[in-house]
Amino acid sequence: MRALLALGIACVSVVAACDRAESKSANNTKVNDRDLNSDTATPTTQGNAESEVKITADIRRSVVGDDSLGFDAKNVKIVTVGTKVTLRGPVASAEEKTAINGYAKKAAGVTDVDDQIEIKK
Repeated sequence: MRALLALGIACVSVVAACDRAESKSANNTKVNDRDLNSDTATPTTQGNAESEVKITADIRRSVVGDDSLGFDAKNVKIVTVGTKVTLRGPVASAEEKTAINGYAKKAAGVTDVDDQIEIKK
């Protein structure tokens, strides 16, 4: 009897969790449309020159090493083409956005930073 009661409670919990997950909209059409624009920097436009790869790696190393940054902030896109770095993705706060932008600006060889980071609401 207790096992049956526990199973019933577990089923109710799973159904409730699924309802909450489904209530969030997964529609990211606007983001997808933006990424289809040929002017938008995406990881596929990352330069392959040694200097470009080094710039991206140096910035990524700084971002990942910053314990004050959250998971999303540590996963922003960093795309380097020539000496221009584009930063894209969501972060939790203006402080995280400023920190990542600062790492990009301080990286050796960077002459321009296009900060497209979005603060989640």
